[in-house]
Amino acid sequence: MFEAALGTALSVIFLITYVDLRKALGYAWLIDIVSFCTLTLMFMGTYAGMVTGMLATLIISVFLRLARRVLGYQVFRRYQGKWQWVTYDFRAKDTK
Repeated sequence: MFEAALGTALSVIFLITYVDLRKALGYAWLIDIVSFCTLTLMFMGTYAGMVTGMLATLIISVFLRLARRVLGYQVFRRYQGKWQWVTYDFRAKDTK
């Protein structure tokens, strides 16, 4: 059960890294919701399948939170009068 969840989570994480990871991390909440709904519906039918889907979603969520903290993220929003990707980086320290 855990092996299936780990394999599923790693495959989803691998697919997420095909897009710009920092842009995907900006919308981690959406990835969490979509992965939870998709994986629980995909593994629906048995108790072990539902637990596998939920564990895979938990692993994906933990990865997204840690990667967001380490790498930073980008969000598409209106900034200084025009729409652009705004970067939020936790590694940059304020020098003031």
